[in-house]
Amino acid sequence: MNKENIIENLQRHLKPEDGLYLWSEPLCREELDRDNELSDEKWEEFLVDTQDQFGDHSFDIGKELLKNWIHGW
Repeated sequence: MNKENIIENLQRHLKPEDGLYLWSEPLCREELDRDNELSDEKWEEFLVDTQDQFGDHSFDIGKELLKNWIHGW
């Protein structure tokens, strides 16, 4: 498969779960809420409200990383 086909193939996969996994483990509360500012309820609300956005951003980053890698950057 040539470089152009790789990019084209990647463009067809629009779901975040089809993208590159940037983390082998999930980002934990201890890593994100280091000052323990959120209650358990607010943390759960944060997860529900942002998980799709996180997936979308991760997918966009993955596409950009692959594009740069293919072009030797």
